Amino acid sequence: MASIGDVLLRTQGNADDIIGTSIWTYAVGVAIRDAVFVSAADTVDQATATGDSEKPSIGVVVSLDDPSPGQCIVRSQGFVTGFVGLTAGKTYILSRVAGEIIASDAGPGDPDYPQNPGEFKQSIGVARSATVLMVLVDPTTFEI
Repeated sequence: MASIGDVLLRTQGNADDIIGTSIWTYAVGVAIRDAVFVSAADTVDQATATGDSEKPSIGVVVSLDDPSPGQCIVRSQGFVTGFVGLTAGKTYILSRVAGEIIASDAGPGDPDYPQNPGEFKQSIGVARSATVLMVLVDPTTFEI
């Protein structure tokens, strides 16, 4: 049973947009819906499964130049909309392509799937629908 506090939180219009988010400076090339990692102090860049497994993705970009020019909002927990072609219920992991995600069951036949020595797998979230990802970034990486 939900407590009164839970009910009040859900009725606040922007509560879902605030919980699980953080503000960062972003590197050149970062776009909305990119999976990102901390590349330098207070800065994020596009994450890739071919990068350093010691620097995993911290979340998905939901807004650029917000709250100020050169800054972005990163969601590490919660819903991100605007994706295309996701399959509801499937887990998505970091891709070999910078900033991208791929279905965890895509397998070695897909050139974007992490499969080579030195690469790693990291869970980014689960698809709610074809266009919405429930981001649940797991900082644990599994090296191949």
